[in-house]
Amino acid sequence: IVPEKVECVGHVQKRLGTRLRNKVKEYKGTSTPLSGKGKLTEKVINSMQNFYGIAIRQNSGNLYQMKKAVGAILWHCTDMNDIEVRHQFCPKVETSWCKYQKDKISKKSTYKANINIPKWIHDIIKPIFIELSSDDLLSKCLHGRTQNSNESLHNVIWVKCPKNVFVGKPTLELGVYSAVIEFNEGCQEIRKVVEYMGLDAGSELLTNSRQRDALRVNKMVKKCNEKGKKRRKTLRGVKKGYLDKERESEVKESYICGGH
Repeated sequence: IVPEKVECVGHVQKRLGTRLRNKVKEYKGTSTPLSGKGKLTEKVINSMQNFYGIAIRQNSGNLYQMKKAVGAILWHCTDMNDIEVRHQFCPKVETSWCKYQKDKISKKSTYKANINIPKWIHDIIKPIFIELSSDDLLSKCLHGRTQNSNESLHNVIWVKCPKNVFVGKPTLELGVYSAVIEFNEGCQEIRKVVEYMGLDAGSELLTNSRQRDALRVNKMVKKCNEKGKKRRKTLRGVKKGYLDKERESEVKESYICGGH
């Protein structure tokens, strides 16, 4: 049996942002820097990375459409005189990430070109998009899924056995066992293990387990609603430069002699 490796869409999505940032660093200090107003700012890179993830997820199971959607991102973000040519490869559906195509379907006029990278930058970063739209890579993303559930289990394990604290093998095994039980069945199931060992679980263990399970469910409900999702995007924006404060700093000259 030869195992077939698949990729996490979330991890593949981050590759685009990483490579674009590395390209910006490569040209930093040269006569043609890629960063600055109207170029590859942090906001533009994050938007491209987001479009890349959407292109993969919305076309799961269809390699051709996935490749076409990934290629459309670069054209969508490039400054061109002919707007039809610019958006010729963008998804022509109502759920498209391209607002121009959505407006054509809904008969509205809300589209505004917020990203307008020059053609010479288009040519520099084009090989990155070609590499990240290869059949070999995208065929491993046809499932359209992530490893988030695995990461959630890892988080439960690390809470019990922090990475920065050394523990022996017996402690690590007990931590993993209890984490798996808690992740799959809830904290209350630990009581069955205690009783199976011939010990008295006690009312405190049961009360504490119920409280922890209720807290976990409440946190998940908050994270899944629209308010929770919007809050996460806002917090993520603070880190990545989506907010106005970060935009203003990007508009100013970043690469001046003695500048910070």
